[in-house]
Amino acid sequence: MKKRIVFVVLIMILSMVSAVNGKEPAESTDHIISIETGEEKITVEETFNLEGENNEMFDTITFWIQNGATDLTVKCDETTLTQVNQNNNVYTFSISDPDITNDSSLIITVSYDLPKDTASFQKELLVNNTASLSIKKDNEELFSANNMNKNSYFDLELYEITETPLSWYIIVFIVVLIILLFVTAFYSLKKQKSVKKRDTSVSGSKEFLSTKKTLLMSLLKDIEKQHRSGKISDDTYHKLKEQYKQEAVDAMKKLEDIK
Repeated sequence: MKKRIVFVVLIMILSMVSAVNGKEPAESTDHIISIETGEEKITVEETFNLEGENNEMFDTITFWIQNGATDLTVKCDETTLTQVNQNNNVYTFSISDPDITNDSSLIITVSYDLPKDTASFQKELLVNNTASLSIKKDNEELFSANNMNKNSYFDLELYEITETPLSWYIIVFIVVLIILLFVTAFYSLKKQKSVKKRDTSVSGSKEFLSTKKTLLMSLLKDIEKQHRSGKISDDTYHKLKEQYKQEAVDAMKKLEDIK
């Protein structure tokens, strides 16, 4: 009987020690992410309160940061933390002094830069629970949520993609060609003599083809810019590029034949 009592007491003591020293991940009360788009880069700053679930001590803290991040800085209550390890997108930093317990919390600030052409903001939460999450881009709300679980992942578009319809480019191109045809025809009819008419026809053809080539090259450059800024899709870009490139090549060949 005494042995049983001693055994039960030992189990209770071990359970109490395990509950006190458990290293469960912390919780975040308010997680605020601010995204500022600049001319050369995108600046991200994350601020949140980190609270412990038990009376545990933490000596490291872990974050998930998307690819392409540079100039990464992590501060804990204004103290800059030193990176311990990086495994793909997971960064681990050491906490030299503060302890997280039930009656204390830490203010964590994470700041880094992303390339200017970053199309979306990606994030995975590595704490047990995030009570409130707010993401703003250039002071405008981009996303908000409550009670986000651990390993919650989201991918948010930073720019609206507005695609110019394919028909718009075709209509502009046809209208310009029609105008050029009328100008060329009018110029040719002004001449009376047959020789001059032939010379004018060649000159008009040269002028028409040269203008057509210049227009097509300008259109190619324009759709290249539109594609880089994300305003037209890859499929639309490739269709337009192939069409205008082929017409430009044909115009240049005809110019060579006239010469």
